[in-house]
Amino acid sequence: MADNLTTQSGTPATVPSASVIATDDVSSVHFQKVKLDVGGDGVSVPASGDATNGLDVDVTRVQGTVTVGDGGGTISVDDGGGTLTVDGTVAVTGAYQATQPVSLATAPTTPVTGTFWQTTQPVSGTVAVTGVATELTLASVDTKTPALGQALAAYSVPVILPSATITTLTPPAAISGFATDTKQSDGTQKSQIVDGSGNVIGSTTNALDVNIQSGSISEKPITAATLTNVTSSATTATILASNSNRRMATIYNDSTSALYLKYGATASATSYTIKMEAGAYYELPTPVYTGVLDGIWISANGFARVTEMV
Repeated sequence: MADNLTTQSGTPATVPSASVIATDDVSSVHFQKVKLDVGGDGVSVPASGDATNGLDVDVTRVQGTVTVGDGGGTISVDDGGGTLTVDGTVAVTGAYQATQPVSLATAPTTPVTGTFWQTTQPVSGTVAVTGVATELTLASVDTKTPALGQALAAYSVPVILPSATITTLTPPAAISGFATDTKQSDGTQKSQIVDGSGNVIGSTTNALDVNIQSGSISEKPITAATLTNVTSSATTATILASNSNRRMATIYNDSTSALYLKYGATASATSYTIKMEAGAYYELPTPVYTGVLDGIWISANGFARVTEMV
């Protein structure tokens, strides 16, 4: 049978029609559900509580001894900031450290009496010190020490070296071919000129003729030149190939378009060394760059007239 009852129309007259009365069906017998109310006559004050913890109980009104069982669990007791008094013996279980912290905030103090001395004591009066150097003893030492840099053997301090610490010295080999005043004046003293890699420049390729005897330096004349015509291009092109023997080079932009010239490969309108306008002339400055030179024209027409000297 289901819980709850619903009244039928016309029975009884004091019960509103179709009212539902809360009940609990136990073996076909209805037990009416009743709420607890602690209000007085004409006043409704429902008793506080919930389904989980039940009714709230004011333990301050409990008198006598109350036995509390933990049901096999643990009971937490809060002293509310006060002090709990436990009668009888309390068994303590579990592991505890051998040394327990102790607070001495309220420990009594014990005055210490007697005479105390500081570790370092002041000394007054005259203290005799023996065994130290004086002006008299230092003067006697001066007479026994030769002056620094003394060249005479009579005033030198002898030094004895045991044979075990002496290493046989080999005199240096004779030095020959070094410069002298005579060799420099008669022209027999000669110097070599090397390039940036340390290679000696031969007489047929050296760039300078050096005359030490007369004290003058003259530049070796350029005796060879190579002329080339590079057709203008709107894409990067090689204007002059790399040449380690290059001593001089000139470029003339024989075009109506500007030429972007670059020291290095792959020239562009944003990667170049100089911009040569139409009809411009350019000489490589010294020291002469010997690497590749590339160029690109804004529009392709004309030539680059290139002269390279070695």
